[in-house]
Amino acid sequence: MEAAPLYPIPATIAAVVRNGQVLLVRRAHPPDQGKWAFPGGKIHWGEDVRAAALRELEEETGVRARALAVFDAVDVRDLDDAGRLRRHYVLIAVACRWVSGEPRA
Repeated sequence: MEAAPLYPIPATIAAVVRNGQVLLVRRAHPPDQGKWAFPGGKIHWGEDVRAAALRELEEETGVRARALAVFDAVDVRDLDDAGRLRRHYVLIAVACRWVSGEPRA
């Protein structure tokens, strides 16, 4: 297993509402494996936050959207069974407007 970075990992989440429904995905990987969440993932080196949100949204769901605004940032800490920090993510939330595509896993 690779060593954890000693700094927060920037990631983005896409908040998409369509016809009064919020688009969620079931996380496939730790730290929140099996839980429902907004689609998202790590921001690539040099990538704009909004572009990262749209890329992750399309990769994870097949949905294309338009980024509207960054509206929040939250800390997510992944702790091991002994309470030690494994990973620290900073999730940057982007409000998005659905453009096309039907959600798929």
